[in-house]
Amino acid sequence: PGITSGSEGQVASGDRQGGVPRKRSRVSRIPSQGGSTPSDRGSETGDRGRNDYVPTVDVPRAPAAVAPPSREQKRVCAWLVAALGVEFTHLDTPCKGWVIKVIGDGNEKKAEVVPQTADCGDITTVYTLPAYDLTPCACERGDEAMVVSGAKQGSRARVLGLEGSMAYVRLEPTGSRKGSGRSALAFGHVAGTSQVPMDKTLLAKYSPQWAGAIRDGRLQVKPKEAPAPPLPAEGAEADGSTADAEAAAASGDVAAPAEAEALPAEAGSDAAGARAVEVEAAVE
Repeated sequence: PGITSGSEGQVASGDRQGGVPRKRSRVSRIPSQGGSTPSDRGSETGDRGRNDYVPTVDVPRAPAAVAPPSREQKRVCAWLVAALGVEFTHLDTPCKGWVIKVIGDGNEKKAEVVPQTADCGDITTVYTLPAYDLTPCACERGDEAMVVSGAKQGSRARVLGLEGSMAYVRLEPTGSRKGSGRSALAFGHVAGTSQVPMDKTLLAKYSPQWAGAIRDGRLQVKPKEAPAPPLPAEGAEADGSTADAEAAAASGDVAAPAEAEALPAEAGSDAAGARAVEVEAAVE
């Protein structure tokens, strides 16, 4: 027993050197590319029997028509929200306005904009503009603003001051729970850290009044006022009154002014003549 022949005997004798049998490595049966086996590649690196082969799998890609939009397409004008101030060009004239509604997504995104000179809630004049034609409206000291880019995108703030390309703002609490963030804001006032320096290009003008009107549905078209009738000129009014008097006198409805003045005088002379006749009769 224990006696073998050929290569098996050599392997058996080699495995039992020192009285401790060695564990045989299992050769992978996965076919390799190029005709080489995993064991051969392992021998080239000096580690016989190590299997470093990772099979490649071709994953079919969806066509572009049904593929989901890319990250860049999703983020086209992601800063565009309602009640935000924007700048645009209308009839080759630079204009400013407030966004009241955002339509579409991606490259098809559009916005409905009203002029900044319009009263809050008045949508008599509305422009529908592509999103890529709009730019954030620059802020000034004391303006309500919104962060349109960066880590604090979407946060509301008040501009406390401007210096060069930097703006010093005070961020407003935006916690979901009642009172959330107010304690931190109060602590910032006490500690003197409430002023946050920020690049001016990261801010855009914001209107809380328009935001409330949009949220409450108080947008309406202002009714047009009827124009007042034009007043006649002074000369034309005098000519018209004279012409009316002349027409009435010609028709006989109203006596002319000269005749109207003569009538009382004639009536008075007739009365005086009658009295004179009565006096003469009494004397006789």
